[in-house]
Formats: sequence, structure tokens, C-alpha cells
Amino acid sequence: MFKWARRFVSYSIGLILVLALCVFMYISFWFELADHRDQVSRWATQRLQSQVIFSGDMELKLKLFEGWPSITLSFHDVALKEDPAIGTENLFGANQLIAHFALHRLFIGHLSPKIVLDTPYVRLMRINNETTNWDSLSSAIRPDGAPLTETDLGVGLLLLADSGLTIANGSIEWKNNNTQIARRLSAIELSTSSVGNDGRAYFFADFDFGSNLSLERFRMQASASVSRRSSFGPIMFKAVDLELLAPRILISLQASEVEVREEWEGFDVDGLRVSGAVDDREFQIVSDRMLYTTSVESVVMTNTTVAWLMPLLDLRANFDSIELSDALKQLEKHRHFAKYDAIGDILWSLARSGKLGVNGDIAFHVTDPYQLFDSLEVSPDMSFPKIKGALSGSAIFSVTDSITEIEAFQLNWEESSLSAALTDAASGAYEFSFDLIEQDVELISSPEGAVILSRGFGVVALGELLYRWRPQGRGNIRISRVRWNGVELRNIHIPLYSRNMQIGAKEAKFDLYGGRATIDVFIDHSSDGITIHSSQIYHDVSLLPMLRNFGFAEILDAQDLSLDIHLFHPLDQFALARVNGTVRLAIPNGRLRKLGGIEFLGKPIREYIYDGRRLLGIENSGQGGDDAIDFRDGELVLGLEDGQVVIENASFNASGITVKAKGRYLPGAATFDTLWYLDWADSVKAARPIITDQVDNIAIPLRVKGDHNNVTVSLDMVEFIRLLSNAP
Repeated sequence: MFKWARRFVSYSIGLILVLALCVFMYISFWFELADHRDQVSRWATQRLQSQVIFSGDMELKLKLFEGWPSITLSFHDVALKEDPAIGTENLFGANQLIAHFALHRLFIGHLSPKIVLDTPYVRLMRINNETTNWDSLSSAIRPDGAPLTETDLGVGLLLLADSGLTIANGSIEWKNNNTQIARRLSAIELSTSSVGNDGRAYFFADFDFGSNLSLERFRMQASASVSRRSSFGPIMFKAVDLELLAPRILISLQASEVEVREEWEGFDVDGLRVSGAVDDREFQIVSDRMLYTTSVESVVMTNTTVAWLMPLLDLRANFDSIELSDALKQLEKHRHFAKYDAIGDILWSLARSGKLGVNGDIAFHVTDPYQLFDSLEVSPDMSFPKIKGALSGSAIFSVTDSITEIEAFQLNWEESSLSAALTDAASGAYEFSFDLIEQDVELISSPEGAVILSRGFGVVALGELLYRWRPQGRGNIRISRVRWNGVELRNIHIPLYSRNMQIGAKEAKFDLYGGRATIDVFIDHSSDGITIHSSQIYHDVSLLPMLRNFGFAEILDAQDLSLDIHLFHPLDQFALARVNGTVRLAIPNGRLRKLGGIEFLGKPIREYIYDGRRLLGIENSGQGGDDAIDFRDGELVLGLEDGQVVIENASFNASGITVKAKGRYLPGAATFDTLWYLDWADSVKAARPIITDQVDNIAIPLRVKGDHNNVTVSLDMVEFIRLLSNAP
């Protein structure tokens, strides 16, 4: 029985060999694939649900005695049309397509072709987020008809050619009609050996990203060992080495292992190392592991270190974890991220949107900040302050679910320091302490109107920090000297505080023109608006520039001057006309001048003053010259109401005469015309013989009008008669 079985097997094998020999002879001598061009085209069109055209020669070869038995199919001038619902352009084309099939794999039902493409091109176009010009392939390739992504097409070709894929002089064009973004890869050279066994893959290509990026064209070359855990398992890349080359740019990527998940759900990268140089700037990124998930476009990196080195900047960071959601969308949204002025906005936007999660620490050192800013390629409308002295700093922080927590932040600038912490992320409460020391600050108005600070950037930046972030804490600013438009402040000490929605300074002091000033100020930021309150005292200060040319008087000397300001501005509209509040100026002792040019009833007002002094028996011997007059108990109270300045009270006592006035003034007007009332106090006993009782009991109305250069004062007769008629 066994002898019969062995004989049957021998006869069967012999019969198979004879049949195979007959098939081989038929294919080799009589079969012409070109004679079946239409049938092959119809079969391919039916399978792919897109028109397939074979315009050139077609050839089938069977090899039995040269190495492993194989079948080779060769097609010249092949084209695959795009989805008929979109158009009639070619989706894919090649000068030649060659497919090698091993017979022993065919017998077990596994195609495993080795594919060679000569001058292939692919033209991909996204009509919108849901429609592409290759949609017809989705229903043909996937049983459920799920849409194919661009990555699915590339990986599908690689998986189909798991015995090897060779591409010579290939090109890919991709366009998104919605965003009008176009990409092009040209001069593609790709070579992979068998994916089923360990083999190497090599890739070369020229990339053209269009004019919307500063980097328009570069070349990429890559190599890796390619394998699969099983015949149909995920693809594994080992010893990955990739380089991007462009003028003035070199980027290198190495990875110990890259595993592509099944159905292209994503990939895992172990031992990632990215380094490169852009001009004289070097960077390096090292990560133990990176996970990318296609469905949600998320990137997760663990134990990552980043270094960014420039001639004037050294920045290093260590991250325990980095998580970025919607990674591709975020990078496309911020595709101009290489610009310096956008980096901070991008990180802030990502953090606030909940797309970015980071946990780690960072440290930096800047040798010359101003020279660094000056060397950066930024838009011409941006300007940077002149910062002298080295900057260094460090921070320990985390960003999760749009919440930022800063465990510790330290900034050092020569002798100055700033430390801060975000301790309560839920309520947005920050804590800080700082000691900012600057030896010299100069504020210069440039022709463009901008302010350039040689050493004052720290103060401005700190003020911006306090106003925008409103942290909680205390600090001190110490400055030896500030010069601005002829005004010089010395020995400045500002003890700042910030709590809840309020920022302020308690007993800030500085020297001004030989005197000493003390200021209390706070800014209260509420949901309704901004409230500013300031209380200022100036001791032994003369010639205050901020009070010069007020109305028709100029302050020559003022001792123990105090200034109280209380203003409110609503948030719904930013305009000076929306500011309301009061300003009170009190001068116990001072001296006025510039009275000679003001006329009253055709006579200079100083003559009235001299006449009054003579009537009172006071000599007109000059303290400060003919234009000067001493005064005491000076007070000026201004109210701001809907863009108008209301003089609620203006009073002073000069040589025993008390003068009081009220009026209104509209800032910005070329001319003004206001009505003032002067009350002569009962204390002027010596003047009573020349002033009637009736006049003594009323206010004298004066019409004050003119422009900023000339002022005239006259008696308003109509108002004066009205007051006389109503006087008791």
C-alpha cells in the first residue's frame, strides 16, 4: 500500500513538472501579454475602480532555471486616472512598472512582489476635508470604504512591495484646494530590500514646499533596516539615519527603532536623536521614546532634552514628558514658527488651547541680549530695547489642560534678580519676588516716536509682567539715575506689590531737582474697568517740569508739594473721553510768574497786583522780579468728566488776598473760552474801603480765553450785572 502511495506521489510530481514545463514553453514561445492588453486594462480598472491605461509595451517572463523560479511583469507608459467624480487627470503614472513574483510564494497564496518604478509621478489633490481625487481607491482597497489618507497610500505601496521596492527619479505633487497650500517632492530615489527579512532601505528626494515658507527647497536622504515581526505584522525600521540638506541648513535624525503600528494607527520611535545647524545656530533634541497616534494626531515624548546654541545664546531644557494634540494641524496653523517674534505666541496659544502638555525645566544664558536681538531676522516694524549686560535664568514648570504651573523661576541680570512661582493654577494666582538693580537708565525718544531703553528694559518688562499677568508678591526696584527729555531722577527706590487684581507701589522714593519725592500708587483692575489712585509728596522740589505752563502761571519754586490722583477708565472703550476722576494739587508755599502778559480791562494784570499791594501798604520790592509773586495755601482740584476738565477749585493766598476760581476746559481744543469766578475773601480788611459792600458779597466773573500761547482776561459784564441783580 505504501509502495502504491509513493508511486502516486511520484507520478503526480512528474505530471506537475510536465504541466509546468508546458506552461513555461507556452509563455516563453507563444504567449504575448500585449495581445491581452484590453483584458488586463479592464481587469485592473475593475479592481481599482479607476481607469487604468497601458499605453506602451507589455511583457511577461517566466524564469525557472535562473535562481528562484519567478514571473516578471513589465508595463511601459502606465497611467491611473483620478476619481471620475473629480476629473480626468492622471493620479499616477510611470514610464515603466516592473513586478517580480516568486513562484514558491504564489503557491502558498502570498504575492510578495518586488516592484520597480521608473520615473513615476503621483498627483494628489484635496478638494476639501472630506473629498480627494483618490476617493475611488478607498472603496476598492478597503472593504468598509473608509477614506484613505496620503500616508495610507505610501505605506500601502510599501507593504504591497514587501519583497522590495525601487523608485528611480520619482516625483509627488500634493495640493490642498481649501488652503491653497502646495507641496512637491522631486528626484525621488528609493530602494528597499525585502521587508519580510532584515534589509536596508535607502531614500533620496528633493522637497519643494512653495513660497509660503522661507525654506523652499531641500534634499533628504535616509537609510534604515526594514523588517516585519511576521508575514503580515507591522513594519519595523532599525538603525534609522536621515539627513535634510539645504543651503545653510543641515538636519540629521537617528533612531534606534521605529515601529509602524498595524493599519497605520501610528508609530513608536525609540532612541530618537535630532541635531542640526541653521547658519551659525545649532540645536539638538534627544528623546528616549516618541509615540505618534494617527487618529488624533497626538505626539507623546518622554525623557527629552533640548539644546539650542547660538554665538550669544545657550538654551537647554529637560522635559519629563511632552504631549501635543492635533500636532499636524497645530504645525500647519503655525507654519511660520521659525520667525522669532511668533514663538512665544505659538507656545502660549498651544498652552491655552489645551493642545500642549509639558513637564520639565529650562535654563538659558544670553551674553549680549541687545546684540542677539539685533542679529535676529525679524520684521522691520519690530524694535528691541538696548539691554546691556548678560542675562541668565532657569525655570521648573508644567503645562497641562490649559493650566500653567511654574514651580520656580529665576532670572539674573548682572546684580538684579527675579524669582517667581505659579502656585495656584486654578485661580491663576502667581507669586513673585524680585530685586531689580540698574545703575543707569536713559529714555530717548527716537524720530519714529518709539522709546529706546539702554538699561530700562527690565523695568518695562517687569511692568508688563505685573500688568498682564497680575501675580501676587513683592519686590524692589533700585535705579541710580533716570534721564528723560531733560528730567532727571536719582536714587530711585520703588517697593512694588501685587495682590489679587491690584498692582501698586508703597512709599516709592526718588530725588528730583534737589528735593525728595514720595509716591503711593495702585492700579485696580476689575471687570468694570481700571482704577488708578496715586498720592505724591514732593519735599523741597523746585522748577517742576510737569507743572510748567499750567494755565497762565508757571511754578518757580514749590516746597512740600502733594499730588493726589484718582481716575477710572471703563473696559468697554479705550479713549481719553471715557476717563473720569479727580486730580488734586496742593502747594503750601510757592512762587508764580509770567503774569505780565495777561491783560484785564486793557491793563496788565500785574499792575492790578501792584496797585492792590500799594493800597495794602505792601512794598513792591521784587522777589523773583516784576513778573513774580509769592503765594501760600495753593490748591488745585480738577475733575475729569467725559473728556472735559472741570476746575472744581483753584485757590491760593497771595499777600493777604485769597483768590478762588472755577471753570471748564476741553483738552485738545485749539482755542478755549471759559468763565471763571474770583472770590475776594473777608480777610482782606485793608481793601474794604475801595470795594463796595455789594461787590464784596459776590464773585467777580472773568472771561478767560485764547490759545496755548496767548491768554486774555476780561470782565464778563453780562454775568457781572446778573450777579449784582441777584446779590443780597
